[in-house]
Amino acid sequence: MIINRCVGRSGTRVSDFTSLGVVPDRIRDPLPIPAFTSFQFPQTPMRDDPLLHELLRIRREQEQAVKSHEELDKRIRVDYMNEVQEINKKYSKLHQDNEIALAQTKNAMHTIYNTIFMNERLAEVYRSKML
Repeated sequence: MIINRCVGRSGTRVSDFTSLGVVPDRIRDPLPIPAFTSFQFPQTPMRDDPLLHELLRIRREQEQAVKSHEELDKRIRVDYMNEVQEINKKYSKLHQDNEIALAQTKNAMHTIYNTIFMNERLAEVYRSKML
């Protein structure tokens, strides 16, 4: 982007702000495309004005691009939500399986503990009567 500007009182013209060591925000961030919705087209036949025809064509393209973007954005959000639900189901199932495995392990350990405890008591009774 070339910009003519007087520097100081010397009247020297600078073609580019970067030579001054300054980069304006407008150069780094391009200007947004103005919305066409507030623009009113004159009521002249399109065959008479090719520029108006081109403006209408560009407007239709912009509307189609916005519509496509919104549809894609909506589809991405739906896909995201579906994947989140699938991941939640997967990890809920893993958590539930882990809880069930822990309960089964505790139950098995409790059974083994009780068996050993009863065998110890029986051994004590047997030793006390036999000795």
